[in-house]
Amino acid sequence: MNRLARVNQTAARKVEAYAARVGLDRAEDVVRYAYSVASQYGEAAAALACEMYDQLAAAQNADVPPALPAETATYDETARATYGAIRDTPNMVGAPAGRLVKRSAADTMLQNARRDGAEWAWIPQSTACSFCVTLASKGWQPASKAVLQGKHAKHIHNNCRCEFAVRFDGISDVEGYDPDALYDMYISKS
Repeated sequence: MNRLARVNQTAARKVEAYAARVGLDRAEDVVRYAYSVASQYGEAAAALACEMYDQLAAAQNADVPPALPAETATYDETARATYGAIRDTPNMVGAPAGRLVKRSAADTMLQNARRDGAEWAWIPQSTACSFCVTLASKGWQPASKAVLQGKHAKHIHNNCRCEFAVRFDGISDVEGYDPDALYDMYISKS
């Protein structure tokens, strides 16, 4: 997962550096560059997610076909997100590219898990927001359309470091993942 996080963060930093170099008054150029970065790094993230998925399947002796990479963000998706960042949070203009790259990896995991009848869990990081803690408190769930909005993981947000975990055998777990404790944390904050 650290490799995936580095890919997302690198994409965001590249867009931010480019925007700082050319200026946000050249928004169209920034959008084109963000699309190029989101496409290139999104493909890399999806390929890494395929590797991870196949390794998980092998470790759990799951008889499933090789993982297929999800599509990367479209130009229109990238443009909407990047123009929105330029307008609303210009100091974080690269965050949407990082999120779209992360989404490519998440989509890869979820689409393959759904195809193969696997289960998924949302694994929060130590800096997780309340929304991610709430999702994580739900525990392991069957991979279904419910977690997808169209073809995309519907709750990937900017600067999120949480990840999907997938299991095939119904018993494998992620070390330290305790949905009951996360639920208690969610309840105590509400």
